[in-house]
Amino acid sequence: MVDWSAWAPPGATDARLATGCFAAETATWTDEAQPLALDKIAQTATSTALRMAGAGLDVGALAPTATLGTLGPGQVVSQRLEGRGAVARSFLGFVPGRVVGCFVLCVEPERATGQTCAPSVEGARATGDFQAPPAASVGLRVVLAAVHHPQSAAGALVAAGVIGAIGALLTRKKPRRR
Repeated sequence: MVDWSAWAPPGATDARLATGCFAAETATWTDEAQPLALDKIAQTATSTALRMAGAGLDVGALAPTATLGTLGPGQVVSQRLEGRGAVARSFLGFVPGRVVGCFVLCVEPERATGQTCAPSVEGARATGDFQAPPAASVGLRVVLAAVHHPQSAAGALVAAGVIGAIGALLTRKKPRRR
């Protein structure tokens, strides 16, 4: 966890608005990882919402309702997440050497009081020295090529095996003649 904060309205006994950011070092990235990373942020926001709501409110899972932005130079991807009694926004971006995931969460157990933190979630923005995601490594590109083109990958594997077998036969030591 890189950062964590929570706020409650005056007189409240528990938090209603929370933010959290976490990061991991990465030297490689692929677009196929984006949905997984956004889902992990949504799971963390859901877990936080459940703990904030306590036994008095069933917020359920926070599900994405909209995805905004692209992972380009200086860009972040954002998702709006909604559940029963909770709303959140998640962010995914890259800073030098790290992938960063953040969320802003509003839990509203008593909507009738008129106190709502949902506008804070809607107005939340990720700021920082964001950059383009790192390029995929050679190994990752090979794995992705095999996943996206399994017949070609199987053919290349068979060809490499045949070439290896021929090479082994041609370079083997021959027995001495007596």
